[in-house]
Amino acid sequence: TVSILHAVFAGMAFKNEISFWRGSKNLYGMSRRSVVGNAVCSLILFLFLYDSVGTSWLVIGTMGCHAVIDLWKVTKVLGWR
Repeated sequence: TVSILHAVFAGMAFKNEISFWRGSKNLYGMSRRSVVGNAVCSLILFLFLYDSVGTSWLVIGTMGCHAVIDLWKVTKVLGWR
């Protein structure tokens, strides 16, 4: 039950985050440094969880999706195509 709830809530959070960032035309006030820093931290945390023994694949998958979304946000903030 907890795993199903975790997956449902993570999916809802990812959907809302993507829709917010996709709909944002003006990123005024958004700190590039904080977005890049969050992406680096997410990537490091994902790699740590992937390397550690006994971590649930649900947690690794969720963190991997979060890292990919953060890297996508970096491309959006920095204006890369």
